[in-house]
Amino acid sequence: MSDPEAGSAPDPTLERERDRARRASEDARRAERELLEARAEVRRLEARLRQVEGRLEALRARRSVRAAVGISGRVGAAIDAARSVVGGRGDGATTSGGATTAIRAAPAADDGAIPRRDLPARYRSRLLAALHDPTASGGPVRIALAEGAADLAATVRAGGFEVAPLRDDGSAVAAAVDAILVTDPALDPATLPVGPIRIGLAPASNPSFDILIDPAPSELGPTLVDAIDRWLRATRVGIRIPAATAATADTWGDTHLARAFRDALRAAGWPTRLHVRADWEDPAIGRDDVVLDLLGLHETSAPSGAVAVLWQISHPELARPALVDRYDLAFVASDPFAELLAAEVAVPVRPLHQATDPDRFRPRPGGPSHELLFVGGWRQAGRRVLEDLLPTEHDLAVYGGRWTPERIDPRHLAAGAVPNDELGAYYAAADIVLNDHWAGMRREGFLSNRLYDAAAAGAFVISDDVDGIETEFDGGIVTYRDRADLARLVDAFLADPAARRTHAERAHRAVLDRHTFAHRARAFIAEVEPLLWPRGDA
Repeated sequence: MSDPEAGSAPDPTLERERDRARRASEDARRAERELLEARAEVRRLEARLRQVEGRLEALRARRSVRAAVGISGRVGAAIDAARSVVGGRGDGATTSGGATTAIRAAPAADDGAIPRRDLPARYRSRLLAALHDPTASGGPVRIALAEGAADLAATVRAGGFEVAPLRDDGSAVAAAVDAILVTDPALDPATLPVGPIRIGLAPASNPSFDILIDPAPSELGPTLVDAIDRWLRATRVGIRIPAATAATADTWGDTHLARAFRDALRAAGWPTRLHVRADWEDPAIGRDDVVLDLLGLHETSAPSGAVAVLWQISHPELARPALVDRYDLAFVASDPFAELLAAEVAVPVRPLHQATDPDRFRPRPGGPSHELLFVGGWRQAGRRVLEDLLPTEHDLAVYGGRWTPERIDPRHLAAGAVPNDELGAYYAAADIVLNDHWAGMRREGFLSNRLYDAAAAGAFVISDDVDGIETEFDGGIVTYRDRADLARLVDAFLADPAARRTHAERAHRAVLDRHTFAHRARAFIAEVEPLLWPRGDA
């Protein structure tokens, strides 16, 4: 008689079917990943063909085309071979988040009758003259008072300024004023028009203001004169970011990088503001001394007047000579790709890696504790480190957007996106932070920004391997080769807290010594400053 308390024996047939189903699912995921990587290779080769075609055009102008024709033919054959694998089309489109988006090249801006780079100098000279002599031919500097600041009109006028009204929507006389003064801390200066100088009064502390002052009421006029004078005489930088509007900027990873770089440039004495895509073509951007474009899925025209600088931090497949040659200088977040690009274009190309803000990302308590942590949204191209890890019995927590129960086991899905200012505590609390790269970035030597942020927070990181990662972090970041290697490393380091701590400290020191945005700002200024025109005592 059987024991009613004993569990029934597993059905061997059922177990075999389950094993077969698991293997089939793994095979399907592997095949899908290979297909997506093949498609990425097609895009890379198409981008390379565009590079070669651009080079060919330049060579034709010199009546030297044989070498380029040979190269173009080989690259074209490689694309045809890759397309035969995936059935792709050469339509010049790129896939992002499941949607196919055409990459649009905006027409080059027409500088008109004003010589290139004269715009910032003329803008500076005109306002400085008006600032110190309100009776000059151009008239006094005009300041619009935003809502809540109307009571300051008399003291502003006493400083020699002309006061203009500003409607509640911020639009009023934007084209006719030189500055906007804001006292309401709830008003986001990034929503104001591009042209005027954005000035905030304490207690407002939003870093999107160009100038922030805290004078005694009786000193407002002289304080404004001094602050505007210093802002005009400094080298001013505009960073054009891919976010469409100020309202959606926080959803773009590039925005957080750009803000950190903005703050580092400001600390170095170069006033900097961000320009969202809706403002890219505003003529007022030409008043900046330098305009820096973060290369993304949306191309823009070269700014009229300013020194034009490109910084490619990812997506190497989007670079091509015709685009890069619009600029005066190009930075690339990969040493090998910078070398490759430099051979294809006429402008200087310099390596400038990604970095971190050590004030935001630092070892600090407060984050949730997990054995394994991955922070990143689902994407159609796959998340390689998760595909190589799962299934796992370890405590894995995944934070990010677009994850669904169909895309990952719900027991691993912790929450949506983590606010950027809280992310450091999450990294610091995890035993192991997992990282991966886009296939193109991995292939071309672009290192993920997550590596720098997590290392700055004191985290121990395991990542897929990218050339240069060991040197960049002094061996502090552990890399894996394949699925079996990842499983072995996870088990070994979860069992060895001392080894985790040693690696994390090594990476942390490397970041603080060489890879903060302050380091990048100094390198940026050293390369850009020689391109600026002599300003004299304008």
